[in-house]
Amino acid sequence: MVASRRWYGKAESFAYHPDDMVSQLPEWAGADREALVYHSIEDFVPSSVLTLNGAIYNAPVRMDLIQASVRWQRCRWRAGTASTKDRSEVSRSGRKPWPQKGSGKARHGTRRSPLFAGGGVVHGPKPRDYSYTLPRMVWRNALRSVLSMKYANGRLWIIETPELRTYKTRNFEKSIDKLRWRSAIFIDDAPYGHWGTTYNLSKATANIKDFQVQNVLGLNVYDLLDFNHVVLTQRVVQKIDERFEKYTRKRLFY
Repeated sequence: MVASRRWYGKAESFAYHPDDMVSQLPEWAGADREALVYHSIEDFVPSSVLTLNGAIYNAPVRMDLIQASVRWQRCRWRAGTASTKDRSEVSRSGRKPWPQKGSGKARHGTRRSPLFAGGGVVHGPKPRDYSYTLPRMVWRNALRSVLSMKYANGRLWIIETPELRTYKTRNFEKSIDKLRWRSAIFIDDAPYGHWGTTYNLSKATANIKDFQVQNVLGLNVYDLLDFNHVVLTQRVVQKIDERFEKYTRKRLFY
């Protein structure tokens, strides 16, 4: 099923309308899944089994919604500060460069013209806002698609606690080397931690570009795709379930 695209008021605001997202779901969609729960990053051994909500972690992967969500995020991040001066803004003399007739040259009225070096710019960029609105259903289902894709590819991990014995980066790297992870994002929810994350974990990963710690409130599609592995705590899984509860109750996929 290919959803139609509708106009939302701006050149960048083509988005998928919720009414266009009704499709035949496969039989396996929404079935609950099970995942191993590991003790911690330093002690990465299975300790229990957790049942995951199938409406979140076993949803059909919609690449079109993922692309729309990533494009929306990147447009929101654009500074939009590119600016050029037109012929009325450049600082040059307004004197006529030579007489209208008799010189044999083409006629000109000012050196501010775009035809001269140092003159104004024709149709150059001006400061603007690149952001636009995206239907919440698109973003919500794109997030579920990414979580389901990570789970299906074996790159979604759940740990009991994000606590580390020390905040030293060296000790954290030793634990990661054992797991052979190239990059990972840790989704945490520590109410009294460092920016909503566990202090030792956030400090240990601060100097490593391929590893990042983020609070569950900042969970987004782009960051989940940007890292090979996604690590959730049990508390985060519960928070995500609460966040999607009113939508998954009716099995509102698309």
